[in-house]
Amino acid sequence: CQGPGIVAERVNPTAETNYWRENYAGEPYYEAGRSYEDYRPAYKLGWSTRAVSESDFDALEPALAAQWNVRRGSSSLDWAQARPAARAAWERADSTYFASGDPDDDSVATGEVLDNEDVVEMLNALLQTARDSEFGFQACADEVGASSLQQVFHHRAEQCHQAADELVQLIRHFGGTPAEGSTVSGTMHRGWVRMKGEVGANSGLSMLEECERAEDVALARYRTALEQNLPPEVRSFVERQAQDAQHSHDQLRELRLKSRGAHE
Repeated sequence: CQGPGIVAERVNPTAETNYWRENYAGEPYYEAGRSYEDYRPAYKLGWSTRAVSESDFDALEPALAAQWNVRRGSSSLDWAQARPAARAAWERADSTYFASGDPDDDSVATGEVLDNEDVVEMLNALLQTARDSEFGFQACADEVGASSLQQVFHHRAEQCHQAADELVQLIRHFGGTPAEGSTVSGTMHRGWVRMKGEVGANSGLSMLEECERAEDVALARYRTALEQNLPPEVRSFVERQAQDAQHSHDQLRELRLKSRGAHE
């Protein structure tokens, strides 16, 4: 069992800083006109916390949100805006430095293609993400009042349902058993939507914010999958689903900004 100091050494601060400095503007959550300095503290919060913690991001998010007020420095982002950047840095650190599970395992470094068992595990994680998204978007469609947003949410729920069906087929193709149900975070997501509706806070803006956040989570998981050495047929499949999620995210972001402007 490694102590926190040893684990932290496995994350390269210089490499992470250089990576995000070069790539931040291409991220799905990036807001035009913002500088790298706005996002830098969020990235550092994400990768540095992953370096010393074995808990997952969702479990630690309340603590991270509290830390943000102390560690944000001169960043003008609030936690809702910083959260996807912190999560992206967390996910990248997790997949880059900890995915093998064994610090002496050099399978990733040697470029070996994932074996069937690892492919199935990765696809099952995406399957649960697709189910989370389907049920979450459907819940939002059921709660929101505007018919135009109902159509957007229903369409994305159908896309996610189709994605889940395709993942089930691919998992079976690689000799695996499709996972049942969705993730705990997905269940919490649906509960959040229901709670918002019960207290009368089911505005279009609230639903757009929640669905955009869900797509941030999905995109981070697709990104993690694509950082691995996948069989070609799996990579093309995951890339296509990631593109659908990206398109949905961009549409939701545009609708959110319009809705927020109408409320100001």
